[in-house]
Amino acid sequence: MTSRITKSEFSKIRGRHGQTVLVETKKARPAFGLDKPVKSGRYVVSAPERRTSGGILFDSRAEMTRYHALKIMERIGEIDPGSIELHPVFPLEVNGVKIGRYTADFCYRTAEGVTVYEEVKSQATALEKDWRIRRKLAEAIYSIKIDEVRV
Repeated sequence: MTSRITKSEFSKIRGRHGQTVLVETKKARPAFGLDKPVKSGRYVVSAPERRTSGGILFDSRAEMTRYHALKIMERIGEIDPGSIELHPVFPLEVNGVKIGRYTADFCYRTAEGVTVYEEVKSQATALEKDWRIRRKLAEAIYSIKIDEVRV
């Protein structure tokens, strides 16, 4: 959105050798406390409508797709019926000191009785140091193996 400026303002922002510079201003913000700028997230995420399935809002479309694959595996008998758990939380404590928490994407039990913990990651988030540290810490504290599913 462009706006008109005064002659003195124009002379202040005039470019080198006299060429004009287009000045853009921010759009007017609504009143009633909604004038705070909206923080954008760290990563681009699909709209909630595109990440919702069966009334469940997933963190990403890749996570939703993996959930559908797990449900199909459950139907054909590779996963025990009713054993799929969404977002199990693991508190991370060392010597009674709370370090943080780790939340896996999925936990399920295979037909052989093996419990599997899964995390759906993109190439970018799989390389983050905080993710790798939380994963190693959770694996060490709880003696579990967290499988990483990359999309």
